[in-house]
Amino acid sequence: MKRTKSKHNLYLRVLQGMVIGLMIFALAVPAAWAGKKRTFGVKRVLSNALKGEIFLLPKGTQRLRSIRWVNPVGTIYTEELDIPKRDFREGFPGITDRFEWFAIRYTGSFHVMEDGKYRFQLRSDDGSRLYIDNRLVVDNDGAHPARTKSGRIRLSEGNHNIRVEYFQGPRFSVALQLWILPPGGRALIFRVDKPVGRGNCIFGNAWESGGNVLTGTLYKVPQGFTLRPGHSRGGVILGTIYTNKLDIHPGYFDKGFPFITDRYNWFMIRYTGRFSVPEAGDYTFSVRADDGAIVYVDGQMVVDDGGMHAPRTRSGRTRLYSGSHDIRVDYFQATGRVALQLSITPPKRERMPFVPGTLVLPALPTPPTPAPGPSNIVSNQTAGSGTAILKEKQGLVDFVSQGEAFRGDGFPDSHIEVEIPFPATILWVSVENTDGMASRWDTIAGNNGWALAVVMDGLRQNHPDGSVNFSTMRPHSYLELYMQDNGSISAGLTQYKVSVGLGDGTVITAPVR
Repeated sequence: MKRTKSKHNLYLRVLQGMVIGLMIFALAVPAAWAGKKRTFGVKRVLSNALKGEIFLLPKGTQRLRSIRWVNPVGTIYTEELDIPKRDFREGFPGITDRFEWFAIRYTGSFHVMEDGKYRFQLRSDDGSRLYIDNRLVVDNDGAHPARTKSGRIRLSEGNHNIRVEYFQGPRFSVALQLWILPPGGRALIFRVDKPVGRGNCIFGNAWESGGNVLTGTLYKVPQGFTLRPGHSRGGVILGTIYTNKLDIHPGYFDKGFPFITDRYNWFMIRYTGRFSVPEAGDYTFSVRADDGAIVYVDGQMVVDDGGMHAPRTRSGRTRLYSGSHDIRVDYFQATGRVALQLSITPPKRERMPFVPGTLVLPALPTPPTPAPGPSNIVSNQTAGSGTAILKEKQGLVDFVSQGEAFRGDGFPDSHIEVEIPFPATILWVSVENTDGMASRWDTIAGNNGWALAVVMDGLRQNHPDGSVNFSTMRPHSYLELYMQDNGSISAGLTQYKVSVGLGDGTVITAPVR
């Protein structure tokens, strides 16, 4: 009996310990999750900080303009003003326990890295005002709940003075936050200890301005590093930059990357982004770099200009379908001069600077409309004509079904190979019988012809509606045509011909054999 009671008391002690532990955990964890409360400043002197003088106000103060800024009771320091709306009861330890009816006047200076118009946003509960170089930029004065007001000012490169006045009326709610929007940048909490502006970094800036951009991950690489194909990444990540073009002419680079690092040699940047092309075809990418650069499109290397070298240009060509594609450019700088210029040459057009987003292609010259009739028909019986060969089925290739439905139906497609004997732009393709049967497959939407899949170099060229518009620059090209077999094709029960419409108005025709 005694042993049982002792065992029961042991269980009670363990249970009590568990309950106490859970209570401590419940109290401690939320405090840890909440983090340290953001304050108006600290008593300890900070370099490169705002200096805040604290003033006691008479009860009933309604506006900053009525305050006489004399006889401060103490001084605090802070690098930023970032106090979201919250209860304030702690006062200013070591200075005063006042948590209502007080004012703070912050003063300091900051550095602007580029000329331009800067927007400031000031949120407060109660009133606040922002002055730059003694000029009122934001007036958020008055006794009011948390609210935000903004203003703009043109600033020149160099140092500028800043003053923020703030007062708190009745207990307990407070708020004081100051944001800055540099030219072409996004809103960030203003910090007096950091330069303001992009700094005109030629490789990109730390402000993500939105829109179509290339995102560059900046790496620190060791001396002796050389960029080669297959590098999965650089060394230590230093930060991220953004740019809407790569057009850095040969020159010297010694300013580093504002807001990230002052490093100007032995670094690597991996730019990534997306772009889209309105028509399929062969696209040439050219990169001029000092030192190395490698260009990847849809994960495949297109241009290899790696290594360590003086400015030089290298090019590579790849076939793209119409639509969106991924691009990646790895760039590496050792020492000395830098250069990084990326351009693209679309089918049958001149080279142009590459920009992310939708590629806007110049219009092709409009050829004269050919006269109707046999003068614009090229038969495979004439020199330089194409040929069409019916290929045996190999495996399940199922692009199309009956009608204009551009989807598989579970049955293998028939396969015809067509030769294009010169460089050309293909605008449409059709297959139809020549012995009286009304069978037709084509790439023309809406004309009741059955769907026809067109493949070149293993890449399907059809747009979503089944139409085509692509170019080939080779002297001899081969189109692979796939169509739903109604039984007569593979059985050889009827005769067919292939017609290919070209961009210059020519139509190639060839019987299927």
